[in-house]
Amino acid sequence: MFEILYKITGIEELQKTLNENCFDVESDILGWFAFYVNGNEYGDYLYDPSRPNADGWMRITDWFVNLILAYRELNRSSYVLIDDIDSYIAWIELRKINDMVKISTIKAEKKDGIFCELRLTPFNHFEYYTWYDQPVKLNEIQSELTKKASLYISELQTINIKLLGNKKVAELVELISFLERDRKECLSPN
Repeated sequence: MFEILYKITGIEELQKTLNENCFDVESDILGWFAFYVNGNEYGDYLYDPSRPNADGWMRITDWFVNLILAYRELNRSSYVLIDDIDSYIAWIELRKINDMVKISTIKAEKKDGIFCELRLTPFNHFEYYTWYDQPVKLNEIQSELTKKASLYISELQTINIKLLGNKKVAELVELISFLERDRKECLSPN
């Protein structure tokens, strides 16, 4: 099972008439974001309906972009690491075997504090972290990413249409188009 949960926070600020470039310079859209792999959580989804104004700190667009880029890379190769940019040691490891992906969390030092989003080769020295080799079908990842990233873009459009002018959000829209094309190719008979 692969599931994504997210919640945009700070909506009042996002609803104001903003210059869409302010997010390109200052930060991503923040909130709660987590994904679950066979019941194992990664991220922070601490949203509590009784405290709807509690702000999250996860970079929602960055997480969607990195997960989709990793999925795209898995269509070319069999190995990818996603850098958890909020951690100095944590990575998400994805290893494709046929139509399955084995997902693990690992610890590996990031040299000089450099963050790189994706890495295509394993580290020489690392250790498995909180969970290891959780199997998920590749098409299940594709389906969940398409559904939740599209919903996220729809919510941003409803909150403030200018948010779609953000460079990362525009990149995400393009990546969603890639996911939709990929799904159609997988479904069409040859």
